[in-house]
Amino acid sequence: MADLFVRAASGDSAVGASTIVFAANGSGCDLITVFPCFNKGASPDSVSTVTYASSSLTFKDFSSSASIRIEGWFKTGTFTGTTNVVVTFSAALNHSCTAGAQLFTGTNQSTPLGTAQKNASSAGNSTITLTSIGAANSGCDAAASGNSVTVPTQTTSWIDNNQSIGGGGSHAAGNASRTFQWTIGGEWAAIAFEVQASTAAGGAVARYTVPTPLTGIGVGNRLFGDRLTYGILDEAF
Repeated sequence: MADLFVRAASGDSAVGASTIVFAANGSGCDLITVFPCFNKGASPDSVSTVTYASSSLTFKDFSSSASIRIEGWFKTGTFTGTTNVVVTFSAALNHSCTAGAQLFTGTNQSTPLGTAQKNASSAGNSTITLTSIGAANSGCDAAASGNSVTVPTQTTSWIDNNQSIGGGGSHAAGNASRTFQWTIGGEWAAIAFEVQASTAAGGAVARYTVPTPLTGIGVGNRLFGDRLTYGILDEAF
């Protein structure tokens, strides 16, 4: 079973900075998704633009709790070499924050992402389980964010715990059912998208479910046939 995930990268910035800048290798990839994770409570911060290789990403959607906001941005194309992801904020940061990127290959260039799935809570674990409804070619990928991110239930792609809002990502090969979970306490917000494969992949559509959170944080995404679901979660301490 195929896995569209290729590689990931992340970065973070402290109070007073106005950007998060980190390098990401796009060689062999045709989709990048970037997830800024930042404060929206007292003295909120806000994202102005996100670029990769000096080209603008498109804002897709967001999820938020009382004081945490996570946004999903994306760009398709033929990427080459290593260049910077730049997340630019509207003003100097009032709170430290993090952003992570995941790069994929073999994606649908006209409709790469489906409708967002959202989840948030003031505390507790969030576990995401993906279940196939009939797939010929499948894989799965996941991302999560929080300050003290522990080893996820699937393969780690990136972890950044340097700031008060940190994050991490994971991925796995497809299966009939796959559960992603990260254990972190405190407030969090989560967002997930289908990442659709190119029509050459064929197969059936995947189904995505987000259970009620219990304790910590969790995320997931999954490709079934011609679609891959992608999830990310954000938490502050």
